[in-house]
Parts: sequence; structure tokens; C-alpha cells
Amino acid sequence: MKRHPSIVEALWQRLREEPVCLVQGPLPEELETPRGVAVLRVRCHPEGPPLGVLFEAAVRAARALGEDPDGLFEAPPSLSLRRRMAGQLHEARVLERVLGVLHALSARSTRAVVLVIEEAGRIDAATASLLVDLLRRRRFPLLVAMARGEDPGNDAWDALCEVLTARFGPALTEERAAGRRPTASLEGLPPEVRMTVRALSVAGSGADPALLARLRGVPEARVLEHLQVARDAGFPIEDGGDGGFALPETVREAVRSTVLHSLARRWNLELAEHFARPRKEPERAPAPHAAPMKTHRAPSGGWAAVYPEAPREAPPPAAPKPQAPPSPPPEATPPRVRVSIAPPQEPERAAAHLEAAGDHEGAARSLLKAAVQQLGVGLSGEALATVDRARELLEAMPEGPARRALRLELLVTDGRIRWAGAGPGDAFTLPRALASLREARDLLDDKTPAGLWSELAVALAGALHDSGELKALEEALVVLTDASRRLGELGDAVGAACLLNDQAAVYVRLGDPVRAAYLLEQSRQVFSSRASEDPRAQVELAETDHLLARLPLHAAPREGREAKALSLAREHGVTAEEAWRLQGSPREALRVSTTIARLDLRAGRLRHAEERLRKVLEAQKADGDMLGLASTTAALAEALVATDRAEDAVRCLSDSIAFNLEKASPSGLAFNRQSVDALGGREALPPGAQEALRALRAELEAAEAIVGRVELPGLP
Repeated sequence: MKRHPSIVEALWQRLREEPVCLVQGPLPEELETPRGVAVLRVRCHPEGPPLGVLFEAAVRAARALGEDPDGLFEAPPSLSLRRRMAGQLHEARVLERVLGVLHALSARSTRAVVLVIEEAGRIDAATASLLVDLLRRRRFPLLVAMARGEDPGNDAWDALCEVLTARFGPALTEERAAGRRPTASLEGLPPEVRMTVRALSVAGSGADPALLARLRGVPEARVLEHLQVARDAGFPIEDGGDGGFALPETVREAVRSTVLHSLARRWNLELAEHFARPRKEPERAPAPHAAPMKTHRAPSGGWAAVYPEAPREAPPPAAPKPQAPPSPPPEATPPRVRVSIAPPQEPERAAAHLEAAGDHEGAARSLLKAAVQQLGVGLSGEALATVDRARELLEAMPEGPARRALRLELLVTDGRIRWAGAGPGDAFTLPRALASLREARDLLDDKTPAGLWSELAVALAGALHDSGELKALEEALVVLTDASRRLGELGDAVGAACLLNDQAAVYVRLGDPVRAAYLLEQSRQVFSSRASEDPRAQVELAETDHLLARLPLHAAPREGREAKALSLAREHGVTAEEAWRLQGSPREALRVSTTIARLDLRAGRLRHAEERLRKVLEAQKADGDMLGLASTTAALAEALVATDRAEDAVRCLSDSIAFNLEKASPSGLAFNRQSVDALGGREALPPGAQEALRALRAELEAAEAIVGRVELPGLP
């Protein structure tokens, strides 16, 4: 009799023919893997964040490559005007970095890599939509096997199956012996085991033994023993093999209903605290007594002599007077942190536990944090929906100071998402963003913390700047000046000085580089006086030197003073580059090096510029800095055109487009588009280069049709 292949054998056979295989049911716990195949095994958790299963896959891929996974999910800096002026037009979305590391694993592995997603019947809508889009266009870097699991699939799973089975063949099924999943009653378990199972029901899917041990107040090993006893007794404990445990949803609800309300509230509050806490503390520079920060001298002054007088009248800038460094205030603008989004915090999950515990205000604040996190991974629509959920909780609160403060925070978050996000309709427009942000400004008072003053000022000034009107730019200056003054009054001198740099970016847009340079030098004094004690000041000092280095790239110097301006700028660039290296930030140092090369191009040092850019390109390829690569490639193309090698410039950009297509980076392609447009705007290109440029545009359009097209925010 001919033997029918098992579901596992059928799975591997399907993956030899197609990039994806769906399974209506579970896979064995021990998955036999054929030679030449490597498996990356993850599972969906219903309480996890959107795209959480892909984050988990990226963390495992990074570890397989011997890399630190936390670097993938570095919290992106705000889209402030000062960072745009520094050339950081658009940080790579977290999602792009996730796909980038999966591409790297596929490229470096000698075996075919298969992403096995278990319990896919619980998949979230964002992950399902993304996978359908990428798999349908064969742009996902790995082979994919998705097994629904024991539970019936949700709507997202059903929609995914409908599309992918029509394209890649029916889902696999296996005849199974009739019967129900083994179950057991709580009453049949020992008391201590019973309480651990109850804790698991409240904690939810993916709870690890350490978390359950904290809830129960027992050693972690004891928790594992309790779970083993429960499973031996027939209780359906799900063990993902990765330290996460779960119960089927129907069983979980039944068990949770037996927990005393007061005990559930206590556990929910502990769980909310756990999920709201970053998995890593902020990375700070060494303490001064351990390794004093070396403060480098950079040229000071001289900018007024190299720029023409301001073409318009404007109010004088408000700069904080340098004072003795105060103790950092508790509400000061936070330092840049690097935390894992595996996830680093799970604010949406924290919100669910807070709401269950009856803390609606805390739940709403956690939802606002979740919305910002969703914006960071490109889920703008989901972010707005999360803000709406927070608004429902807000509306249920009584009138009073707490509701007013929460409403202010909600409006700032809403406006920030509408300004920085993207989506259909008129939800993500400047007028809608400005309406929320201006309403938030009306709620500011003496009790508003410094961090919220700063966040509102950055978002409102950025939205006003993007409108481009003179009146709006002047309003942006007022917003930033008021916020800078208020931060100074609250003792946050570093935060106040940061907003001076944002003001400088507005003055550059207004055509007043003299005032911009003055503000940058004022903020540099503040940062320099605190750099030995304040890690934030170290970061901002390096960024300010980079801003001063880029000033001649944004504003033409006075005729006859170009060489002096480029020399001043280059010295600031060298200072910034060295500072970033000393701080252990090679990616930032390389981006500054690209700025130095651009200055060399302007100064006519073409050979030096090209040599520097080629070295930077190699380093950025090794680092995987897709946006840095795109920017450096643009500078190299400019250098090649300047030396009458336009066709080489086209080839250089073609390689960059292919790289960004391979890495699925729409942001990198957006930089390529700017470079192609700039090259096309040049006069007197040779006929061969013009023909190559037309072909290059076709390559770019084809790549953006596959990966997607995004717009970069404008420069000051």
C-alpha cells in the first residue's frame, strides 16, 4: 500500500516549489528538518503588539548572525527640525530594519532559511497584511510556513488564507483521530499548582517563568515544575519552547473567572508595571570620574563675516544664559536610549492590565505610548485608532487636573501622528495636525512637565515649518522661543538649548544664516559646559557641531568668503566626527564623514572627497546603514559628475537602487529619487549619460512599485 506523506513531509515538498505553505492545524513539537534547511521558529501571541511575531523573528535572526538585536530597534530620534538640518531626513522605520536583518540572514546562510510561524490563527491584522503583500510579490526574504494551531483562525488568518491559497495552492491538512484536546479541572490540581495556572490565565499568552514567579512569589524553577505537573494532569499548557507559556483562549477565560477580583487586580497592576518598563536601562556615557569626556575645541565665531546681512527683519533669538550646571530635573527631556522592541515595552498590553485593574488614567497613558510605538513601525492608522481608544477612557474620567493633563498629552500624541504619519483620506494632513497641536498649546500651564513642553514645541514647529508660509515660520519661532524659555525656567538648560538649534533651522529656512549660526554657537556653549557630566549634552554637542558643519550646504556664504565658511564648517565636522567615535556611535560618525566629503567637494578637493566617500560607503555597507548609504551614494554621484564621469554616477546610483530594493527600503529609494532628480536637473549631460539616466528612472520606478514609495520631509 502506498504511504501518504505526513504533513511535515508535505510541508517541505511544498516549500521546494513555493515561497509559502499554510497548514490548517498544529505542527509537531519536534519538527524534523531536512538537510540544507535552517528553521527560525516563532509563534503568534494574541496579546502581543502589531508585527510582534516579525520582531521576534528579527531578534532571533540577529542572534544567529552574532549581532546585538537591540541595535535593530534603537528608538528613533524625533523628526525635529535640527535633525533634518543635520541630514537625518527620515530615520529608517523599525520595520525596514526588521526586514533588513532577515535579508542578511538569508544572504549569509549556506542553507535555505524557513520562518515557521506557529499559532498563526492568532495573527494580527498588520502582520497578515504585510506578509500577504510581500509574499504575493515574492519580496519576503525567507521561505515561510504558517501553521494555524489548534484554535480556529481569526479574521486576519482567514483573509490571509484566502489570498495566499489562491496564489500558492491549498493549505495542508491532516486527518486526526477524533477526540478533544485533553483538559483537566482546576480542582484536580494541587493548590500551589492551581494558583500558578491562575496566574498564567491573568498574565496571558507568552508569559515567561520569571514573570509568573514574580506574581506567585516563588522560585522560577518551582513555576516550571508547577506547569509540568499541570500538563501531566491533562491541563492544556502550551509551551512554545522559547520560555513563553499560554493557555487556549477558552480555557484561559474559564480559569481567569475563578480568580478573586482583589487578587486579579493586584496581579494586573504588577503585570502593567512589568510591561510598561523598558527591558534595558538608557545607555549612558561613562561617569566623569571613570573616563572623563574629552571636550574638543572647535572654531567659535566668524560666521557673521562669511554670510551676508539678513534679508528680513526678525525678532532677536532668545538664548538661555549659561549658568552653573543644575541637577538634571526629573521631567527633563530624556537621553537617547536603545531598547529592544521584542518588545522593549509592551504599553498596549500594560494598558489592558491597567484597565482590568480599574486604572483608566494609567491605561490611557499606556495606550498613548503604544500609539507612538505603532507610529515608529509605520502603522499610522493603527496609531490613530489607539489614540481613539485612549480618548474613550479619557471621556469616562471626571473633570479635573488629571483629565486636563491627560487631554494635553493625548492632543500632542494625536497631532504628532497626524504630522509624521501617512495614510488615505485627510487624517494625516498638516491642517489636522496643526488643529490638535494648537489645541494642546492652549492647555499648557505651570504644571506641564518639561518633556511635554519640548515634545509639543518640536511637533508644532515642525508642522508649521512644513506649511512653508512666512507667517507659519514666524509662528514656529514664537513656539520654539516660548518653549525654550520655559524649559530654562524649569531647570532643563540642555532641553532649552536643543530648541535653540530648532530655531536655527527655521532661520536657515527664512534665509538668515547669521542668526542661525549665532543660535548654534549659543547652544554649543551650553552643551560644552555640561558635557563632562551630562550624557545628553555630549550627544547634543556632537550634533550641534554637525549642524555648524552643514551650514554652508544650506545657505550660500558671502561672495569671496566661501573658502573661509567651508574651512570653519570642516573644522566643526572633524570635531563632530571624533566626538561620535569617542561616544561609540560609528554610524553617526560615518554620516558626519559624508558631510565633510560634501564640504571638500564644494572646496574643490574632488579627489579627497571621492576617496573619503568610497571608504564611508564600504563601512556603511558593513554596518547595514541603508539611509546613510543612500546619502553617501548621492554625494559620490555628485563627485563623479564633477569629474566628468556622469555615466559612472548613473551606475553608482543604479547599484544603490538595487541594494535598497533587495533590503526592501522605501526610505532608501526616496533618497535615490532625490539624487536621480538632482542628476537630471544638471545641464549638458553627455548623450550616453542621458540615455542611462532614463533607464535609471525606469529602474527606480520599478523598485518603488515593488517596495513602496514614501516622501521625505523637506529640509529647512
